[in-house]
Amino acid sequence: MAEIGIVVGGSEDVWRELDQAKLLLARVGAKPRYFVANDMIDHFHGRCIAGTLHVDKLPMWLKSRTDKNMEPLEAVWICTTEKNRPGAQYATYITEDVGGSVGLFLTRIATREYGLKVILCGVPMDSRKHFVRGRPWNDVLTFEHRWNPHIQSLRASVRSFSGKTKEWFGEPDINFIQEAMT
Repeated sequence: MAEIGIVVGGSEDVWRELDQAKLLLARVGAKPRYFVANDMIDHFHGRCIAGTLHVDKLPMWLKSRTDKNMEPLEAVWICTTEKNRPGAQYATYITEDVGGSVGLFLTRIATREYGLKVILCGVPMDSRKHFVRGRPWNDVLTFEHRWNPHIQSLRASVRSFSGKTKEWFGEPDINFIQEAMT
């Protein structure tokens, strides 16, 4: 059974997009492998790989997962050059910053380190509201241009349900999933 990476971000549409991805994968018998970002670490109840650029918040998210009796994480990826930074001790893997959003960070991890095709859920790279805070993500302008050097190399292996990432990579469909299964 082929695995497809599902990068789970924090936009208000994330739960609907996750449902869409699950249905699409179920239609062809593909298995999801989840990569969850930031606040989603303590909201996503399934087995997953976590990633964050906010190393200092990691202990809080991990404690919340434990308090909620959530499944253990497969791995924790962080992006920092400061290996002694508070929270870094919880990381399974530490990499240097590629200068983008956590969505880009996890997309690169899923494609390069795990060799997966990826569906982005809740990673529109626009100012939609955050699923926890309910406020627009105005910092998107800080990160959007950082995707530009990576768009071409990711185009064959990434799809998205919404926003600018959908414009850049296209929407996931059965053909995209079946390509990963061959």
